[in-house]
Amino acid sequence: MTDTQLEVRQDRAENGTFVISKLEDGFRVYSVHDPSHLYHVRQEGERWTCTCPDFEAHKTDKTWRCKHILAVAPLPRREAAPTVPVNGNHGKESQVPASNGTPPTNGRRRPQNHGNGSAQMLIKRSVSPDGRIDSVSVEFSISVTDLPHGEIKAKALAMLKLQKEITTDFLKLNGDRPASVAPPTTKPPEPTPENGQPALARMIDVGKMNGKWGDRFFINFALNGATSRLFGTPKQLAEHIQSAGYAINAGEIGAGLRLDFACRATTKRSEDGKYLNIDKVFPANGKPPQGGADDGYVPF
Repeated sequence: MTDTQLEVRQDRAENGTFVISKLEDGFRVYSVHDPSHLYHVRQEGERWTCTCPDFEAHKTDKTWRCKHILAVAPLPRREAAPTVPVNGNHGKESQVPASNGTPPTNGRRRPQNHGNGSAQMLIKRSVSPDGRIDSVSVEFSISVTDLPHGEIKAKALAMLKLQKEITTDFLKLNGDRPASVAPPTTKPPEPTPENGQPALARMIDVGKMNGKWGDRFFINFALNGATSRLFGTPKQLAEHIQSAGYAINAGEIGAGLRLDFACRATTKRSEDGKYLNIDKVFPANGKPPQGGADDGYVPF
């Protein structure tokens, strides 16, 4: 690898913006301007390798370093050669580089490499369309190759402090900002049949149980995912069914009678508070049907 090739790639590594993440077997490196191209940099013995096209094209050169390798493990810059006076040219003094094997810089200023690698910072901000989410994340990455543990810890603490300062300032600037769009209103409460607001229900069938006063008839209702009952005599139950808009007479009421009628109903607690029973029955569609039971059937 020539000095010119190294200089070009070292400039790219120092002037570019890379995100570097430590892996178990090396580093993942990508440019913030092109995050879709990820490259794997790792050290194999004394040699560094990379999966980028530049390195693959020159991998036979054992000294080759691409910009991704130089971002992870930068080389120290070669200093410009000192000049020494040379007498000649009719007594005029001219400046020539000292002979130390380093090519001249041709007046070009080289960027200085501070410390062991250049730190990279990546800031991401997430904002939702309704303005309810406005967050920022700050990520730092720096090479710590060959650094002592104490210096690594000091750099980490300095970065955490800076990260806290950035996020604190962000919260001050955006914490009290009103949402760009008003948050959606809460969903109105569902009708509560226990509070006298009729809710959709379905009469399932007629049942009978033996109580302390003899046989008791009841209608099973499906309401709000549970089963409730409405007790009464056959005449009373027939009247409740008619209140829902279905034609039936008391003589048809008997245990096991299948109803499957849609309606609306309110509920009330039993005297001991253990059960939630049906209190009143109303038509499902608010209008009593004309004719038989099938005319008033309203599917849920």
